Amino acid sequence: MRTYCANTFLRQKFSAITGCWRPRLLFAITACLILTFSGVSFGQSASGTPVLTASSSTVAFGSVITGQTVTRNITLTNTGTAAVTISSFPVAGSLFGASGLAAGETLQPGGATSMQVTFTPQVANPWNYTGTLTINSNAPTVTVNMTGAGIAATNPILTASVTSVAFGGVAIGKTASRNLTLTNTGTAPVTVSSFSVAGSLFGASGIAVGETLQPGGAVSMQVTFTPQVANPWNYTGTLTINSNAPTVTVNMTGAGIAATTPVSITTTSLPSGTTGTAYSATLAATGGTAPYRWTSGTLPAGLALSTSGAISGSPTAASSSSVTFTVADSSSPAQTASVSLPLSIAAGTPGLKVNSTNINFGAVVIGQTATQSVTLTSTGGAPLTITSITSSGSLFPWSGPTLPLTLNSGQTATLNLKFAPTVANPWNYTSTVTIASNAPTVTISESGSGAARQIQLSWNAPASGSDPVAGYNIYRATSGSSSYQKLNSTVNSQTSFMDSSAQGSTTYQYYATSVDSTGAESVPSNTATVAVQ
Repeated sequence: MRTYCANTFLRQKFSAITGCWRPRLLFAITACLILTFSGVSFGQSASGTPVLTASSSTVAFGSVITGQTVTRNITLTNTGTAAVTISSFPVAGSLFGASGLAAGETLQPGGATSMQVTFTPQVANPWNYTGTLTINSNAPTVTVNMTGAGIAATNPILTASVTSVAFGGVAIGKTASRNLTLTNTGTAPVTVSSFSVAGSLFGASGIAVGETLQPGGAVSMQVTFTPQVANPWNYTGTLTINSNAPTVTVNMTGAGIAATTPVSITTTSLPSGTTGTAYSATLAATGGTAPYRWTSGTLPAGLALSTSGAISGSPTAASSSSVTFTVADSSSPAQTASVSLPLSIAAGTPGLKVNSTNINFGAVVIGQTATQSVTLTSTGGAPLTITSITSSGSLFPWSGPTLPLTLNSGQTATLNLKFAPTVANPWNYTSTVTIASNAPTVTISESGSGAARQIQLSWNAPASGSDPVAGYNIYRATSGSSSYQKLNSTVNSQTSFMDSSAQGSTTYQYYATSVDSTGAESVPSNTATVAVQ
């Protein structure tokens, strides 16, 4: 984009009548021509060459257990400059396969697609099976060579999810239980022949003698600990699992602790709440083993219970119901206690808040309108309905929400307050905005003054001559009129003047004259035109 600008300046002119340089009001007129050129792209078409490339030209599946299938991914990419269309993709070798590609599929230049090749040996062999994938298209043929061997499934391996279980402190006479998972991570079935536990306080269940796990199969079982007396040290035990795989052992530890006072809830009542108002209450318990963990039934809408027993939130609806609270201690197994407590939520009252109750517009030019915004916020526990907004001053109109307006708690609306003075005044106009609703009435004080329109004129002083300039007179007429009136009551000694008596929606013409010490004036300067809004 290029911009061309031209500046024109009006200069002073010498008066042959008085011998004085008469001023020419200096105005700069800038005219800019903006030319914008946008680049235009013209497409070109040309025939290209299709080229299909595979991410690998060979796939080695390695040794695969007979009867199982192994899959590998291959990516096909169009590396040419024209579209590639697949016509067929046959596989030579009955133990190999291919999928994920469709005849007729088209790849644009740079496009890619993924396909899968598989190998499923049926019998074990000491050598590699071979196969070939051929991909035919309008591009040169792509071939992928594949190899794989079959091996017998003869390696059962049984693996436990953990090799040790720590029960920690358990109250005497109580039973703690932990889960563990047994998985066949080998290549042949695992058959459990026996499982035993060393340590009279420990036990195991969930698995049966003779149970068989196929390769990749898993089963869950449980181990337990039931101390009979308190002790300051750990009891120990061992779980041994025998099968046709290597033996699996799991070491277990646990301590017996003295029985504690049963856990109980000491909170007997809850405070009532109010919609739209923050609610807070804390549940308490005693006995058992701290720390405690709390849960509850359905709470009133807007409330939540933390695991530490704190109820908090802001209710959104009135209700009256009983809620069941349950506490669990930290013993193993945990002790629990429950209680049902009434919890009532009353309907709240509406509230209205404004972010400012005193608006000062300052000095505003007559004929213009100043605007300031006020935020109305619903702060109560019930919906707020604003029914009327009135202003006591005619110069202070308002705009904003359509009435009646209903705001739920926390919602806001914007009220635009305005001041439009019609005459200038040295004092403040005042007004009061009254907002009526189903909440207490809110008032906002407004003030502002009217300022006259001001037009700043300036010019360059004439060059020195034989008759020095003592000052200037400034004249004004409405546009189209030849009747000019002098604005200054005394000779203006400066090369500027402020016209504070202009009226709105009027266009004025101004000129200035030079005045010497005797009061003689030069001929008028050039005129300046000003349109006042």
